[in-house]
Amino acid sequence: MKKYLVVLFLLVLPLWGATGGLAGIDRNVCVNGRFLNIDVDPREDRGRIMIPARPVVEAVGGSIKFDEGAGMATVDHKGKTITLTVGSWRYDVNGRPGIMDLPPSFAKDRLLVPSTFFSAALGLDTYIEGTHGDVVINSQ
Repeated sequence: MKKYLVVLFLLVLPLWGATGGLAGIDRNVCVNGRFLNIDVDPREDRGRIMIPARPVVEAVGGSIKFDEGAGMATVDHKGKTITLTVGSWRYDVNGRPGIMDLPPSFAKDRLLVPSTFFSAALGLDTYIEGTHGDVVINSQ
């Protein structure tokens, strides 16, 4: 009987640790003091927070178009045209190159970009709130 309990314990132990890691942190995105209702949760990837681009861009008065064939997004915001490609670390602002912390990716048909992209490319004030880990973005 003890042998079966030991085997059962050894089989269940790895599952116990996996569920805690999968749970992660429930993060929200707040733009200009308003929490966004987004259908894809922000996620951590290699120490960076990836968030859906469209809701943030639209919340600050910009627009975004996506060319599925090329895997390229074009963001227009306050006289800036930003182009970025899924899987590429590079982006361009009015033709001037920049490098992202991580390349854009997809989750549930949503384009995810590093939260730092919004400060670097759009000039927005972006930070991670310490208590809950929420992404806070403000227009300057």
